[in-house]
Amino acid sequence: MRNRRWIVKWLIYSFFAVLCMLLQCAFFDRIIILGVHPAVMPVLVALVATLEGTAGGAFFGLFAGLLCDYAVHPSEGFYAIALMLFGASAGWLCDNVFRKRFLISAAMSLAGLVITSVFYFLIYFASGGKAGPSALFLVTLPEALLSMPFVLLYFPVRAFSRIINRGNSLLS
Repeated sequence: MRNRRWIVKWLIYSFFAVLCMLLQCAFFDRIIILGVHPAVMPVLVALVATLEGTAGGAFFGLFAGLLCDYAVHPSEGFYAIALMLFGASAGWLCDNVFRKRFLISAAMSLAGLVITSVFYFLIYFASGGKAGPSALFLVTLPEALLSMPFVLLYFPVRAFSRIINRGNSLLS
């Protein structure tokens, strides 16, 4: 019984990830404001890591990162590594330091967006990219602000997680 709930919960999380990736590729990538578009996956990884802890955050970060790497070319595994490490870190912080609340999820989402952008910039800049340090601020801050409304996904994700964790009779 408990194993079934665990499987259903992770299938729902996976559904959220695939849905967000499809929306990212089909719709959100076409919304360009201040030269950037919203990034949904770091936000979703932060939300799941907040609710599921270190191992769950790392696992979901790896899954979401693989989806991003598949959709964004050429990323060569960047998102899988970055989102896995971020998910594990955010999950650990929520397990050991912070309470699992909406504002913490929002702060973790903002941190994930900024860390992912900075990490991507450092790799690009170190590999001989042409962007200067000012490009970091011209991209990171607007992208983070544009992506923050997706923190509201916390509420449906938390609702499904609570339903599954309580042992809803629909799954019995």
